[in-house]
Amino acid sequence: MKQIKNIFISASALALLASCAGDFDTNFMTDKPENVAIAEFVNQYNVLKEYAGDIKVGAETGSSSILDHGTSISQLTNNFNELTFNDLFAHKIVVDGNGNVTVDSKAANAISESQDAGFSFMGSSLCDPATTNVAYMNTVVSDTYIPGKPAIGEFKILDFEDMDIGSTFPGTGGTTGTIVEDPKGESGHVAHWTTGFNHPLFNVTLPAGMTVGDIIDGYCDLLFTKSGSVFASVLKIFINGKQYGGDLGTSATQQNISTNSWARKGYKLDFTKFEIDEADKKATSFQLGIGDVTSNPDYYFDNIVVKAHYTEQGHFEPRPIEEKKADALNAFDKYVQATVGEYGDKISNWIIASNALAPGNSGNVLLNSSVEKNSKLFYWNEYLGDNFVADLAKVALAVNPALHLFYSDKNLDGDAIKTQNLVNMVKQWNENGAKLEGINAEIHLKYSSSTAAQSISDIKDMLKSLATTGLKIRLSGLDIQVIDESGNTRKISDLSNEERIEISDYLNNVILAYMEKVPAAQRYGICVSNYTGNDSYMGLWSSAYNRQTSYAGLADGLQNKKTVWGK
Repeated sequence: MKQIKNIFISASALALLASCAGDFDTNFMTDKPENVAIAEFVNQYNVLKEYAGDIKVGAETGSSSILDHGTSISQLTNNFNELTFNDLFAHKIVVDGNGNVTVDSKAANAISESQDAGFSFMGSSLCDPATTNVAYMNTVVSDTYIPGKPAIGEFKILDFEDMDIGSTFPGTGGTTGTIVEDPKGESGHVAHWTTGFNHPLFNVTLPAGMTVGDIIDGYCDLLFTKSGSVFASVLKIFINGKQYGGDLGTSATQQNISTNSWARKGYKLDFTKFEIDEADKKATSFQLGIGDVTSNPDYYFDNIVVKAHYTEQGHFEPRPIEEKKADALNAFDKYVQATVGEYGDKISNWIIASNALAPGNSGNVLLNSSVEKNSKLFYWNEYLGDNFVADLAKVALAVNPALHLFYSDKNLDGDAIKTQNLVNMVKQWNENGAKLEGINAEIHLKYSSSTAAQSISDIKDMLKSLATTGLKIRLSGLDIQVIDESGNTRKISDLSNEERIEISDYLNNVILAYMEKVPAAQRYGICVSNYTGNDSYMGLWSSAYNRQTSYAGLADGLQNKKTVWGK
């Protein structure tokens, strides 16, 4: 069996030892199986909150982890002193499509039981683009809708431009006509008919919302260069195999249409002569038969138009932005009354807003729909303005002046521009009355041996910048995915013990960066998500609730010391 001492033979492990400043106990290189030795080492640690000191050690979790009274509740109560519930208060969870706000009983039960177990709380974000009921808020800030009203108008139903030159269309008796270029060079594609004793049939689909029963009359453009004896002038339609009309028209010459020139709007189509069944009046398509039935026709048709009843399309008239802002704040106030107002005596810390800052490379400071191009998100700042956090905070503080408010954002590590923009905006928001007391930096860690050093450097730079605000600094997320050199996620079950130790030291270095760059008076604490791991995330515990190597890295980090494997 491979022995624990072999963990430290590889070049990567030697580098790891160097990063631990030489604090390595050779007694750890025993003849125990490596899994056993690592488990014994990790299990020697006390529960996490014993190492917390004056800071919060929190977990982001669902309320079921408390209410189900399973193994997870012991895991939480033993190790953490703060909870953030991610399924109780989010806008889209408690606000329905009509703006009604309902915080159900599980919130009261989860908060009460957690309080009894000694937990404090960080309230989840009250205003986040991704956790807002977008459909409802879009109605709140929508422009004024002006309904359509009944009207009569003209609609071109055929102009033949979408038909290829040389293509054919049907006529009576199995005959066909042809699409040609206008011989006069005026009308583009036109329908040409030359078959004697027959007439064309045009397939018609009416505009959306219109039926046959809406049609009053119509007309088309007609050009004819010759005609023999006119036997009939036809106007008929076919609906569901049933014919209406027939020899009902008035010939071209009877309509004073002369030869060899286009009669624009000249050939009349009087639909009032039809007595159409009520069921067929609802049809939206039909076949139209028109034209003079002659012995020697040379006819061209274009631009077939119907006059019909219709309902004008409704439209929106813009509302003043200040009016929209007032409505958005009123909606937010109603939401806050039911969340902060109900639970403010139990939850004093809340994230008032989150994830509003744009990536540094976007050229924008705040996100908006033009940057994200995501209709599934709601950007409060588009309606409240750049100082929206101050406006929201004032609403919340009016409900409960004792609140301690935080702003949260993610992907700050490695994005110095975004981080500096956040620093600037927090200052601006506080100058405008936000009274923010803290910043939450949400970081989701991706570990690879080749990028770990740069990642720690980026986190240090981020924390150094955030600390300049003088506000409390909180780290959340802290879950770890392991990626290969191509950026693909690796399965946790595939990791070697050497790699598991390296990952623990990586997490240890993240917490040490927090201790180094954030002054003690500004250290609010940390919050861990995905603390119970799976094959995608390296948790602090396995799915069987066994401690992972990362537990040691976090426990030592909270004590502001490097992990010394073997001691």
